[in-house]
Amino acid sequence: MMAPAPPHTPLKPDEQDFLDGLIRKHHGRPGMLLAILEAVQEKHPNHYLQAEVLEYLAARTGIPGSPDLQRGDVLRVVQPAPAG
Repeated sequence: MMAPAPPHTPLKPDEQDFLDGLIRKHHGRPGMLLAILEAVQEKHPNHYLQAEVLEYLAARTGIPGSPDLQRGDVLRVVQPAPAG
């Protein structure tokens, strides 16, 4: 079961629906977070992860975003900012 969405998010409803669908699709599977981040990155026109998306995913999955990302666990595979 997903945690509640953050009370104030700058994400549009269709963006939230996309993220919630990914969470449902990958929930409980090994590598869930990485699979979700890769799908989000692929969808973004500049292929990077917005801070608002990471905050939303952290809130909905219960996976703390900042410590994992600061350690660089997923940064080798996903792009946290636009290239260039």
